[in-house]
Amino acid sequence: KIREYIEKEYERVVEEEKGYPRGTFKVWEGDRIAILNNLQIVKEQLTKQLMAFPVDYYLRSVKITKQRAFVEKRLDEIDYAIKIFELTDVFLKI
Repeated sequence: KIREYIEKEYERVVEEEKGYPRGTFKVWEGDRIAILNNLQIVKEQLTKQLMAFPVDYYLRSVKITKQRAFVEKRLDEIDYAIKIFELTDVFLKI
């Protein structure tokens, strides 16, 4: 009886995976939400870090300008990742 259940479950999973894009796997809902929450936390940290930089241009050194550009780039990447993980079905490459 257990063997039949396992075989049916395996067939169901294989059938479901046929609809996935080639070479990908679907992120489980719990994992997707956990990743999304972590991304939100990182976004908040980066936003606080960005607000700590001086506003006046003449107070910025070259190092600070590069650091600010790096933080802004990371913030853009995090925003893009948040948009992806807000979708209900997320597929990642294997």
